[in-house]
Amino acid sequence: MVLKVEIDLEDLTQDLFNDEDYNLKQGVIDSIRGQVVSQIKTNCREQIESTIRCLVEQKMGVLIRETFLEWYKNGEINVSGNEYMKVQEYLEKRFTEQSKFSYDTTVSSHVKSEVEKFTKELKNRYDLSFAALVVKNLADQKLLADDKLAELVKK
Repeated sequence: MVLKVEIDLEDLTQDLFNDEDYNLKQGVIDSIRGQVVSQIKTNCREQIESTIRCLVEQKMGVLIRETFLEWYKNGEINVSGNEYMKVQEYLEKRFTEQSKFSYDTTVSSHVKSEVEKFTKELKNRYDLSFAALVVKNLADQKLLADDKLAELVKK
């Protein structure tokens, strides 16, 4: 920490020399001491206020988040007349109505498309395995000419 102290000796000496009981050395020391104390108080206050502000903001953020989550999970909202609904259910219902997005339908369509891809891949694998087995058996029984076998293997 760097402290810059500026003393105007001309003003100080004019006031001091008019007072007979005043000691110049003690006056300068007291003046410097007062300015240093004032500067330290200002700096300390700013640092303490900054630290406290930061801690309060963090605590408020956690408190607000916890309060909102508690309200979201356990709170109820008046839907119409005397009908109350959990906030979470209400928001999910509104989101589904407005976006036409439903978790159940999206998941089921995704699962269905994955199953279709997988069954198609299995069928292709089965077809290739079956064809390879047929070609192998024909070759083993010498029912397939060598030039035709080479042609089938290329494909």
